[in-house]
Amino acid sequence: MGWIKNPPNRLEDDRPNTKLNLLFNRGNIYVMDNHLAAAYVWLQKLDASKDYNYFHIDQHYDLGGPFPKDLLGNYPKLISDNQKMDLDSFIDLKFEGNPLHRCQLFQWDNYISLVYQVFPQWFKRRIFSCHGYRDRHLASYAYP
Repeated sequence: MGWIKNPPNRLEDDRPNTKLNLLFNRGNIYVMDNHLAAAYVWLQKLDASKDYNYFHIDQHYDLGGPFPKDLLGNYPKLISDNQKMDLDSFIDLKFEGNPLHRCQLFQWDNYISLVYQVFPQWFKRRIFSCHGYRDRHLASYAYP
């Protein structure tokens, strides 16, 4: 396939939580500079009606908790109804953190819990091998 998002001449690091500079695909290998792109790839490639297991290896702890349901609003339905949205639409998804600030919905630390909230069947069996991972902490709020 090749470049899904071409890298700019100079990588931007002013928004490390939300900025996706590049996304490349060859076969079943994806290269990205921000974890949030993993959620986009899953939405494109996984079948919503199937169950999957999940094995996550990472050098740092990036398992943010779930969004409170009142903040999520209609996003779970929007995402499930538009699973194959284009990359720009995916990145443009915003939620209102407070009345004065709209935040990008998918970020580097919440992409797993957000996708789990929409498609829990994609995480039937979960194994995490991350620095700082605390099973009790995560299991208590995001992954029953």
